[in-house]
Amino acid sequence: MLRKSVVMPKTAMALTIGASILGQVIGSRAERHRLKAVAERNSIAAETAIVAAVAATGYSTTQVSCSAGGQCGKEGMTWDPLYIKAA
Repeated sequence: MLRKSVVMPKTAMALTIGASILGQVIGSRAERHRLKAVAERNSIAAETAIVAAVAATGYSTTQVSCSAGGQCGKEGMTWDPLYIKAA
């Protein structure tokens, strides 16, 4: 490839390199868009599966969801940064 580029005119070499870079940018953006679409599709499927599982157990979504009362498991929990468990 180097031997061919020595004989090529400078504008043709610049055009080739520019087209190569542009192709890489377009391809990476398309792949990023595809991965986001797949992740969104999987998250919707996971949410649907969770809702179906909760409905099958008989619990309401407010009993299972953490959005109803703040953080999950927060009630009755205290955090002690100096707590060391003695062995």
